[in-house]
Amino acid sequence: MKRTDRFGSGGIFGSGGSFGASLPEQVADAVSDWIVEGELEPGSRLPETMLAERFGTSRAPVREAIYLLEQAGLVERVPRKGTVVRDHDEGEVREIYRVRFALEEFALERICGTEQERRRAVEVLSGLLERMREARDDPRHYHDLNFAFHKALIQASGSELLDRLYRQIEGPLRVFLRLSFLDPEVVAASTRDHAELVEAIRAGDLERASGILREHDARGMKRAIAHLYSKKARSTHSPKASKGY
Repeated sequence: MKRTDRFGSGGIFGSGGSFGASLPEQVADAVSDWIVEGELEPGSRLPETMLAERFGTSRAPVREAIYLLEQAGLVERVPRKGTVVRDHDEGEVREIYRVRFALEEFALERICGTEQERRRAVEVLSGLLERMREARDDPRHYHDLNFAFHKALIQASGSELLDRLYRQIEGPLRVFLRLSFLDPEVVAASTRDHAELVEAIRAGDLERASGILREHDARGMKRAIAHLYSKKARSTHSPKASKGY
């Protein structure tokens, strides 16, 4: 199984490859990248000793990194197996997307509440939207920018509570979204949704913005569920690969 030598690029835990991040955050980001990119599949084991050897560190930072991954919903501890990459069922996918919409809708209410907040949010979101348009032929980059757009929406609310709650579903969301943008038609529809959302925010039209977001998240949830069952069907008809680091 191919695994990159870099530390995490996605920055779920705050590193983004930064030298200013703690070692546990860098390790957690690197492992989260492997999970999001499908290099570590659900059920794959993550032995502390082998991870420590891989990153050239002691087990203490690895143990803390695993705790961060567990809190993010990406791994779980299983009796007699240790730490493994977490799998998600349809019920969990639906629940996470519903929580996502609830948090984003609350963010929209705060953003659309004042003209100053709207202008600030539109400036940030418009910049990300333009970069998304430029990345439409690069699924991985588009995936990262799409995620950054939704995270920026939460952060534009100015609510530390919303930001903290959203971080708790970031890991699984990135896994669910990973395969969504391999289809050019999905990318095109996604870009239109985001453009319409920005314009609704610019106009201060909370009802329209919420409606756009609700339909956008509902379609994303359906794709995530479809990919979930497609993956399970493939694993059922394929020889079982060895799992673990």
